[in-house]
Amino acid sequence: EIAFRLALQQHYDLGRPSSELLKAIANRCSDSELNALISPERGNDLRTWLWGRDILGLISLAPRAFQPKELTPLLKRLQPRLYSISSSSKAHPGEVHLTVGVVQYQSHGRRRMGVCSTFLAERCGEGVPVPLWIQASHGFRLPTDAARDIIMVGPGTGIAPFHPFLEERRAVGASGRNWLFF
Repeated sequence: EIAFRLALQQHYDLGRPSSELLKAIANRCSDSELNALISPERGNDLRTWLWGRDILGLISLAPRAFQPKELTPLLKRLQPRLYSISSSSKAHPGEVHLTVGVVQYQSHGRRRMGVCSTFLAERCGEGVPVPLWIQASHGFRLPTDAARDIIMVGPGTGIAPFHPFLEERRAVGASGRNWLFF
């Protein structure tokens, strides 16, 4: 067992509600709109209504608060956040760099923040352990011939996966030309 606040911060997804949670909220509240939307034939309408809403906002619709033991079984587990390493081990031995765009915006009158990006940017100080794992990418690598030109295209992946390629080529003195389209 851990503190409820810590469980919510580190183990549960407070963004998108499960269908079980939506039903539990609808059963507790008199919001006829939500009750009508949770029917299976109104799936598209429900998705539209849920856009920009999170679990905290939805729970506030219920006139009677949820107790921790009744709420946590209705929450989805927090899924891993995937980031590309944005540094070359040849350029920065013993270090791993990440490029993180901090997610923050306003929706339905409240400030929203990305789970991992906000943690890394605002809550994770020096010396704070960050659980992680490395997932190898077997087909995404530089050519073995450093004289070969490379073209990198980032149509949504961001700059992070290509930054280490440029650092690596600089560190090994690669003579091939580099083009990055982002």
